[in-house]
Amino acid sequence: MATRLQLDNAFSPRRSNLEDLQRLGCPKVHYLPFGYDETLFASPVQSSYAYDVLFVGADPDRAAFMRVFMRHRSPVLLAGAYWDRYPAFRAYALAIKPPEIVRALTAAAKVNLCLVRRANRDGHVMRSFEIAAIGGCILAQDADEHRDISGPEDEAVIYFRDAKEAAQRACALPCDSSERKRLSVCLQRRIAGGAHT
Repeated sequence: MATRLQLDNAFSPRRSNLEDLQRLGCPKVHYLPFGYDETLFASPVQSSYAYDVLFVGADPDRAAFMRVFMRHRSPVLLAGAYWDRYPAFRAYALAIKPPEIVRALTAAAKVNLCLVRRANRDGHVMRSFEIAAIGGCILAQDADEHRDISGPEDEAVIYFRDAKEAAQRACALPCDSSERKRLSVCLQRRIAGGAHT
């Protein structure tokens, strides 16, 4: 039996659970997207890394995605907890890194993969904003919230529906520096104007 909430207002970064909160008895439920901390993610620093694709974060759903992605494309540099627990990913795992290193890695990557968490029913994540604020080029999982935040296909972001499509698109982007620059500049303008901090 569900417990009734004793809240006047509830805020969620997930549109997918707004009705759940209302059913639990909260009279005022609001969608509040994630954002980024401009003191941590506004300006890039230099990185000694040289690589095509970066992903920051980890969970079992994302590990399954990466297995398929790496079958169709060269490896991804993986920052975050638990990657070293998977034998297939140990050579690419960087473990958890502090924000200044994540910022440098993000700026240095030719392409930043941005995956939502299906288990959480996410439509966007904090990295959706952090990558953009730093000026990184995003290859984002297609979701309504991602499109609301980042705009339509090819305006500032390239979208993918599954790991195989992501791998195909990740093969083309590293070879086209002018397109990556165009996308990242458009997205940074869209996100870093103060509304998402």
